[in-house]
Amino acid sequence: MCKNYFIVVIIITIISSFLGCVKDGPIGPVGAQGPMGPVGNGSADPRLYAKWEVISGSSNLKYLTLNNDNICVSLYSNSVNFNSVIKQFQIITNSQITNYNYKISNDTLTLSNLTELIILKKNLNAPDANEWVNELNIIDSINVQLNSNYVSDMGFDGVNVLIVPDYQTDTIIKVNPNTHSISGYYKLNYLSFYGNVNYSNSKIWITDYEAIKKVNIITGNVELTSIPLINPGDAFRGLALAGNKMWFCSFTNGLFTWDTLTNEKTKIYPNYFDALEYVNGFLYLQTGNYIYKCELNPFRAVKTYYISDLSFNYSSGLTYDGSNFWIYGIKNGDIKYKLLKLSN
Repeated sequence: MCKNYFIVVIIITIISSFLGCVKDGPIGPVGAQGPMGPVGNGSADPRLYAKWEVISGSSNLKYLTLNNDNICVSLYSNSVNFNSVIKQFQIITNSQITNYNYKISNDTLTLSNLTELIILKKNLNAPDANEWVNELNIIDSINVQLNSNYVSDMGFDGVNVLIVPDYQTDTIIKVNPNTHSISGYYKLNYLSFYGNVNYSNSKIWITDYEAIKKVNIITGNVELTSIPLINPGDAFRGLALAGNKMWFCSFTNGLFTWDTLTNEKTKIYPNYFDALEYVNGFLYLQTGNYIYKCELNPFRAVKTYYISDLSFNYSSGLTYDGSNFWIYGIKNGDIKYKLLKLSN
């Protein structure tokens, strides 16, 4: 069940959020009196150890599973089906579960404290964590020597992974994922700043300050420059071209599309992501250890992935080589960023 991913063993429960969408529960019991009254004594009610579905009182927490080792598995989802899972150890007595009082009546569980009242029903068919979030593993890595740890969103030209190697550069590195070697370069005829790169139809699309530019791969000349799409001082995060719509993120304002034909800019979602990729009709959004597979209209996730052996929840760059996704991050046990190939 869900292996080792996102196990956080802490005494003070933090039911935290992902993308600012999930936050349920205050931090820990309030002193010796607990959340609402005297701390209960004795063992936990054995009926507590079951699968529960949230009926009311929490918009993003959907299911809880209490295991008899006092590990609570919490399944979250927001309005566009971005799923996440948190595993936490709980302090449980005959009347309290860490920062909540609880009562069980038949198949109904009530969790309460000074600010919340959450009603749950027993549901033996509630999903397990590995059904809610699909685990991905790192199956290959390439050590790419760069001028800095800066890597923004990456591209793929049909043979090579494309990497912008520095904050300011006129060069895009081509890395062959089969040979693990740098196979060449694309040269720009200008210096790009904070470039995110996308490759489509033999053209390079790359961010530069507040705009996105379309570049000829042979000459390095700019063939198209967008209107300013982000504010001065902001930063792009990710590029993905779907038809004539370029999807991109603003670090401060969220997820947008830019119509390359009409110059129309449309806001899609309030939060930003680290990297984007468009594959076979679906938009993939990567942030930390999570990747969301999304349909475009209506915009919502149809599957959630979790990279279990990424060493911490930050990575940069996402691309697809025709068979597998690659990210730029740090694998467990490593200390340097590498290109990391993910399992299907």
